[in-house]
Amino acid sequence: MAEKLNIYLNRINKFNFLDSYDAQNNIEMIERTFGVTLVGDLRNIVGSMDSFSEIEMDNGEEIRLFEVLEAVDSSDYFGVDFSSEGLIPLFELEDNDIIVYDISSQLYCKYSLENESVYKASTDLFGLI
Repeated sequence: MAEKLNIYLNRINKFNFLDSYDAQNNIEMIERTFGVTLVGDLRNIVGSMDSFSEIEMDNGEEIRLFEVLEAVDSSDYFGVDFSSEGLIPLFELEDNDIIVYDISSQLYCKYSLENESVYKASTDLFGLI
């Protein structure tokens, strides 16, 4: 199921769009809001916010990459202030679940909007999809 996500990550790593003003602006906005320095795949994912939207997974399920303003103003969009919880919202899944990055534990996590809690965590983004 994670093959198409892997293709997406490879695509954003290949294209040098992270040098663009929009990508840099996205990265700076998230770093300022969440008080973190982004590196690696996380930096690339955040830099690609607003450039890519939906990714169709191998099983036909679609996940959606959040726009940077949705991540920054999460309390307006989701009713949850992720920045105060140290969680960066990244992808919307089906069934009111999202993938977040937990800054303190440095793990990707599944977060239930319905229960307002993390219920699965992994160092590997692919382990959550």
